[in-house]
Amino acid sequence: VTIPVIRRFGLDNQVLVFYTTTAGTATSYQDFYPATSNLLFQHGDQQQVIRIRITDDGIPEGPEIFYVNLTSTRLVVPSNTTVVNGLQIDMDPAIGPVNYKIVNIYKNDNAEGTVEFDPAAVQFTESGMAKIPLIRKGGNYGQLTVKFSVVNSTAMEGLDYVVPKREVVLADGDRNATIDIVIIDDNIMEFAERFIIRLDEILGGAKFGDLTTSTVTIAKSDFPNGKFGFKGERLQKTVPNPDRQAKKETLSIERTGGVTGQQKVFWRILGPNNPKQVLIETNDINSISENRKVTSGSLIWNDQEAGVKTFDLYLEPYTTWEIEKTFVIQIFDIQGSPQGVGDGEIGPNIGTFTITISKFGHPNGIILFNGIALTERIVDEPETGTLTLRFPIIRRFDTGTVGSVQVFWEIEGPVSAAPDFQPRNGSVVIGDELWNADIEIRILADDVPELTESFKMVLKRVDGGAEFDINNTVSYFKIRYNDYPHGQFGIIPKYQSVIVKPADLSRHVRLNFTRHDGTFGAVLLTFNIRYDVPQSNIIINNTAGTVKFDAATTNVIVELGIVGDGFLAIDSTFTVTLIDVQYLGQGVTMPPKFKLGETETKVIVPAIAANSEVGFKSDLFSVDEVTRTSLITVVRRGTYGTIDVSWKSGLPSNPPVGYRAGKITPQLGTLTIANGIDSRNFTVE
Repeated sequence: VTIPVIRRFGLDNQVLVFYTTTAGTATSYQDFYPATSNLLFQHGDQQQVIRIRITDDGIPEGPEIFYVNLTSTRLVVPSNTTVVNGLQIDMDPAIGPVNYKIVNIYKNDNAEGTVEFDPAAVQFTESGMAKIPLIRKGGNYGQLTVKFSVVNSTAMEGLDYVVPKREVVLADGDRNATIDIVIIDDNIMEFAERFIIRLDEILGGAKFGDLTTSTVTIAKSDFPNGKFGFKGERLQKTVPNPDRQAKKETLSIERTGGVTGQQKVFWRILGPNNPKQVLIETNDINSISENRKVTSGSLIWNDQEAGVKTFDLYLEPYTTWEIEKTFVIQIFDIQGSPQGVGDGEIGPNIGTFTITISKFGHPNGIILFNGIALTERIVDEPETGTLTLRFPIIRRFDTGTVGSVQVFWEIEGPVSAAPDFQPRNGSVVIGDELWNADIEIRILADDVPELTESFKMVLKRVDGGAEFDINNTVSYFKIRYNDYPHGQFGIIPKYQSVIVKPADLSRHVRLNFTRHDGTFGAVLLTFNIRYDVPQSNIIINNTAGTVKFDAATTNVIVELGIVGDGFLAIDSTFTVTLIDVQYLGQGVTMPPKFKLGETETKVIVPAIAANSEVGFKSDLFSVDEVTRTSLITVVRRGTYGTIDVSWKSGLPSNPPVGYRAGKITPQLGTLTIANGIDSRNFTVE
């Protein structure tokens, strides 16, 4: 592609014009070769061209763009741009306002693609919607509208099918669509019928591929040649293992629906215990044909004949221990004659009959706990990680070991938020010809306080023909108490305080006792308290006491009244000490104890509860020259109670030289400071 660059106005001297390309929807190298270069305009040249090479990639694509930008200019021989007397001697060339160009690469290589039918066979049952697939190959640019026509063959439009519309749309980017045809379910017995769809016209620029015609088959419906299946309310049966002579079982196959053509129904026996394995041996179950034991056979219904036909199976007696065996009798083929008349069909869910022959003896074993699982065990919860607990199980030694058996188990007992072990249920396999296996669980570590808990491992079910020894299907174990189930007790400094009740301004030490870890059962805590300033006449209602923690209680608060006429100083302290802790219930496992580092604390007296230490805010105050007044502030440390402060003014006893006495008014007064207030002002003149 060539892009002209025009030089306007002055044409003097040689000028270099620099340019570069920038990708848009087009991709560098894939759609065009990028370029960053320059053009040389000679003296007097008015036009040069930029040439950009477009890539021919053979890939179907829609329109794509990229940009060519003029970035700068420069004289080959620099100009003199000196300013003399306010005038610039020369002027550099510049890029004009049209400094970029958009290059549009047209759609190419059949960008819209080709449309045709999917080559897969198209067959539908007589119900619902038939969706005939269209595919779009190559490009997928733009929206397409594909118009089609439908031609009757053996199927008739309006009777067998309905065409809702005769065009289908593929949106831009779509590669797949379907032609939707409604198949009519008329409940009439019909053989396979066909109709043809032809692609006629395509709008949007695409082309048709090779497959523009599709034959759609509506499968035969409602069993015109007959529906065949085993007759009976339950198509499965369990029978005891015969002990002396063969036991006969008669099975019935019924033809319903259509009766067109002679139909030969073939059946066979699958198993044992494998519904995909065709039975060859005849020593467990067989049929008799021409004085031979066989495991397959056939029945014939003549043309226009319906109804039930039967055949006999013989279950052979056991000769030694035998496992439970399951056999499936299967209708596996139906052939119609004469040729072309059509084949009968196997009805849904009635094409098989299952016979289970019960085991004789205990060939698969009797399962029970063994070894350490026979006695109750007490285990400690691990501090970290897990502890493996084993429960051996065996097949009883006087029984068989035929086949693999799967034993399902479950643990019964208390369930907590944090699991005590994993897993809680599962299964284990004892392999063929093996006697034993182990059930394993993992005891988990946690920091949740717990009492001793009792559990039992219960064998719940066994698959594979074995049975349980009903007297030995439970194993007991306990997980010992852990993590201080009755608690650790302490008194934490930040939760203790001295308070003032606003109703009567009574003062109290508020103590908050804490129970850590477990909260099982009731516990009695004994403590004492003292004021740390001796002979202060500060008295506490109770210097010793007890608090009771009920079960599930984590905190108890006690308030002790402060009485006496002593001075309660700010930042002075009370000392609280825990003396004893006692469990009140029966059967204590791990006795409650004190929390390390929390048996004693100091309770600090705050300002709001402390008696007042009164004084001036400053020992030097200034006098306003205009009003001749001085504002004086009285403050107190400790704001408990309302106090009256008397004051008196006067002159210094030893005045300085040159001092002249004046008058200060008032000379005395009383200041009231309310409870909780830490300062008050008064004025003298």
